Amino acid sequence: MPDDDIISEDIHSFLKNLADGDISALGDLYDRLSKQMLNYANTIVRNNATAEDIVHDVFLLIHSNSKRILKAKNPEGYIMTMVRNRAYNLLKSKKMSETGMNLIPDIVDESSSEETLITADALDTLPKNQREALYLHLNCGYTHNEVALIQGIPLVTAKWRYAKALSRLREYFSQTQ
Repeated sequence: MPDDDIISEDIHSFLKNLADGDISALGDLYDRLSKQMLNYANTIVRNNATAEDIVHDVFLLIHSNSKRILKAKNPEGYIMTMVRNRAYNLLKSKKMSETGMNLIPDIVDESSSEETLITADALDTLPKNQREALYLHLNCGYTHNEVALIQGIPLVTAKWRYAKALSRLREYFSQTQ
């Protein structure tokens, strides 16, 4: 896996090029972050099509606000916060119901292994804020401090959500054995 500093430098470089008018830098940024953004949006809205719309909307915002994002201390964290905010705003505005939505539809389908389905069921038992903290820390590799910034919560709350999510997952798997 590439060094985190290199990734951050790449993102910074892409944003700088975009701010300077190089539209191809948006494609480079998309290649670097879109999967991570899509999976993160999925942890919140639990619907792949809606998550894709969110990522699309955020990239439009990135295009029009690249100079402002470039000034952020952590541009990647700033972008992930944009995904989070867009997802929650969409949930509020549409008052989407979580029932019937898949956790990660692009991973869990009829061809998925039993293990993947069990894992998706386990994650589905977590409250949204815990599932989100777990995803950001484990899948995206953000520190608890970065998770706190992205979620807009105190550091102690970010750590608690992560620990609680792990505890609930341990409990879930101990009951299914």
